[in-house]
Amino acid sequence: MTSTGHLLRMARTSRGLTQGQAAGLYGITQATLSSLERDKRVFNSKTMGKVADALGVSSEAIIFATAGIPVELNEKEAIVYKTIQSSVSITIILGGGNR
Repeated sequence: MTSTGHLLRMARTSRGLTQGQAAGLYGITQATLSSLERDKRVFNSKTMGKVADALGVSSEAIIFATAGIPVELNEKEAIVYKTIQSSVSITIILGGGNR
């Protein structure tokens, strides 16, 4: 299982965005995004909805992907899910943990 903050960071960096750029797309402040990526702040439903909309996925896809729960996904959600699962596998193989 990977954290929601880790997922958010992966989504941002895979698109080559800075925190400031991504925060603008998500409709949140850079400070909020930084806290979310570091798991220092918990997503509320409003923020989760903004992020999901900006990524083109459902809130449920983000939640299920971070929990490793297989669900029926649209094309964008499937890409996010596969990216997360690959990251988790690599982390386990390398003996690392979520940061």
